[in-house]
Amino acid sequence: MPAKGTRKIIVDDAFLKKAAELSNSMFCDKQICEGLGIKESSFYELMKHNMDFAHTIKSARADKVCLVTSKFQEKIEAGDLGAMIFFLKCRGGWIEEDRRRFIDLKRKELELKQDELELRVMIASKISPGDALNFLEKLKPGIVEEGLMGLQQHLQRLK
Repeated sequence: MPAKGTRKIIVDDAFLKKAAELSNSMFCDKQICEGLGIKESSFYELMKHNMDFAHTIKSARADKVCLVTSKFQEKIEAGDLGAMIFFLKCRGGWIEEDRRRFIDLKRKELELKQDELELRVMIASKISPGDALNFLEKLKPGIVEEGLMGLQQHLQRLK
């Protein structure tokens, strides 16, 4: 027997049909409760104890997920970049940080190419080896040794 001040919820075909419509409309639990005229606590009790109600709600949500998934797949196949990025982030483990890291690496690679170009310009204008070494010292460690060997080879060819 229901507690005083509460009414018994009759889960008939009409109630289940309305529950399915609300659930399929992508409403949250609270909105479904409002549409059905029940409290949230009653909704969760029905989900636990009434298999027909739980199946109706879950089935309607699954149908909507299938529909949205197929539309999403169509967008990906049509070449929608936003859909592709969303998929990579959600399912491919792609993180925006990976993109930033990739861009940073490309930027550093371009900076190194720019430094190399400036060095070649100095060499081409026949700067003194001392000035070339000063420039190389400004570059990152490890590049200096390679640059010195390349500079020596180039200067020998110029002679």
